[in-house]
Amino acid sequence: MDKSPDVLMQVGGPVDEVSAVLAVYGMDLEPDDVALDLGIEPTRAHRAGETSKSGVVYPHGAFIVERRGVNGQTASVLESLLSELPTNVAVWEKLRSRYSVQIRLAMHVVGFNQGFGMTSAAIRRIADIGAEIVVDIYAYGDE
Repeated sequence: MDKSPDVLMQVGGPVDEVSAVLAVYGMDLEPDDVALDLGIEPTRAHRAGETSKSGVVYPHGAFIVERRGVNGQTASVLESLLSELPTNVAVWEKLRSRYSVQIRLAMHVVGFNQGFGMTSAAIRRIADIGAEIVVDIYAYGDE
């Protein structure tokens, strides 16, 4: 007979699921032009005024490149995304002069006190891009 106590909650450790996203937003954003500048195809994209599948009219254009991972892969997912992006500073200056450029990290957690880290190389790379960093945390559970 197992005499170990029931686990009441998990505390600490890495996040359960993560996504790293390059997001470029702008009123006059043309996804094909951004794809040419970056040399990468988007995961999803739209122009201002287009309608989503759910019927929402997009207020601005967007070019999104997303990579996902699970169980503590935050650093590797972020580094994978960054490795696909151009290193030419002029490309980023051009994009930032017209659009909002963000690196977005989404963390999905069950429980509490879960975290993530970023390498100094990733931080330098994001600084070179000149992107705003946005972190979204999605916590699930009854706690």
